[in-house]
Amino acid sequence: MSKFLPFLRSAGARHVAAALIVASTLIAGPSVASVWTEQGDAGQTQATAQQTYSNGPAASLDSIGGSFGSMFDVDLYLIHIVNPGAFSATTVGGTLMDTQLFLFSLGGAGIYMNDDDPLYAMDANSFLLSTLVAGSVLGPVAEGFYLLGISLNGNDPTNGAPSNDLLFASGLSTEIRGPNGSISPAVLGGFTGTTNFDEQGAYTIKLTGVSAVPEPASGLLAALASGLCVLVSRKGSRKAAATKAA
Repeated sequence: MSKFLPFLRSAGARHVAAALIVASTLIAGPSVASVWTEQGDAGQTQATAQQTYSNGPAASLDSIGGSFGSMFDVDLYLIHIVNPGAFSATTVGGTLMDTQLFLFSLGGAGIYMNDDDPLYAMDANSFLLSTLVAGSVLGPVAEGFYLLGISLNGNDPTNGAPSNDLLFASGLSTEIRGPNGSISPAVLGGFTGTTNFDEQGAYTIKLTGVSAVPEPASGLLAALASGLCVLVSRKGSRKAAATKAA
């Protein structure tokens, strides 16, 4: 890796960075659907959230599979929402535990959450499970990177010490709830560390409107390949110009 550092520090590195996403997509080929499986234990802070990525093109991310090792476990995942209007996330049909789902901005600001699926009263299969519905007025409005969180019922996000105010507005468990507008700071600082059920086990979060991110290593190789091609092309052009002038 060290032998590439002089190139990365050069002026051409800016052009390489700009071409990164396009180059990695062209090299990898057509996109395919993907499933992310939790690696180790996903973190519960902005800095330790687990990135979801694919070994190739920026594929549509259809689901995330993970597990809770304790009743106080919380998992955060970095996702790329490519179609905000179609974005949804649900644990319906994906676990037997009493879950909660949260969507945060990349910086940790609360966007919306759900404890119990709004249709649970009419669907016994979704009882105590969670859904961030597509098309909600509280949902994401722009394409970009977000943090998707999952916890057990009652283990709610807060803005951290010293106030530990709840990050989302209060309401019925079946409601889609937006951020608590009366607190400051209004970004994720921790979780309450309490829950109503002593549960552990696996879960699957089904997704729509989400894309996986190309694996970082693949993106770096694409960037280097693109940069080297640019350098070779420029050298060839200069050589041809010099020959013509002579």
